[in-house]
Amino acid sequence: MPLLDHEKHLLYELFGIPYEPIAVETGEYGMPITQAILDPIQAPATRLKAAISSIDADETKVVRVREILAAYSDLSLDPSPIERNGYSLRPGKNIRLYRRLLFTYTGLISDINTHGNRLPLG
Repeated sequence: MPLLDHEKHLLYELFGIPYEPIAVETGEYGMPITQAILDPIQAPATRLKAAISSIDADETKVVRVREILAAYSDLSLDPSPIERNGYSLRPGKNIRLYRRLLFTYTGLISDINTHGNRLPLG
């Protein structure tokens, strides 16, 4: 069974890929700061569409991606740190982990360390 539309939308959300090829950065009161046709968005969007097709073609991939997206969905709406009973949950760290796990299935890397031009390898 292929990914559900909801799961496909979660992939776009998790990687921060907009559906629209035009993006406008807004400031206070919704006033535009910059407006540009963002050609760089096209490559990740095209890659994600191709990855979704590849995932849908293999039931084993669908099952694993579905597990990762379910975990992401559980904490995606409240990314604030939680500390209770000696445990510390840092959703931002987990979201980066989910992106790295999904790299295997999507080919998208989103956690590039720009302070040294290094790619995370593990």
